[in-house]
Parts: sequence; structure tokens; C-alpha cells
Amino acid sequence: EIKITNISSYFKSRYLPEDIIKINIHTILYGNNFCTIYIEDGEPVALEISNPGFVKAQKSLFRLAWEQAREI
Repeated sequence: EIKITNISSYFKSRYLPEDIIKINIHTILYGNNFCTIYIEDGEPVALEISNPGFVKAQKSLFRLAWEQAREI
């Protein structure tokens, strides 16, 4: 059995105000895979792309957004 007492020690979060960019999707990058999930009318819509070049580009966009975001 694994007990986690402080889950926030396992990740970092930042916040970007909507006037900078509005992101209403969930994105997951793992290995050479990109997955995004959007909820439309209560139903999930998902897309998965397996491509190292695409993942590299998405990581670059993430880094740009991360640098602009403020810590919470």
C-alpha cells in the first residue's frame, strides 16, 4: 500500500491568465506521444499523435507558456 501525504510535492503548477492565453484542453506528453483531451457538451474528445517531431514542438510551446506563467 502506498500512502501519499503531500501530493503537491510530486508536481508543480503555474497559472496563465486568460487574457494572455485561454487553454481549455488537457495535454499529456509521454515518450514520443502527444495526447490532448477536450470536453465538449459533457463528452470527452481525444486525439493522440505518435511522432517525435510533433512532441518536440509541443514541448517547446509548453516551455514558452511555462516561462510566462506565474507560480501558484
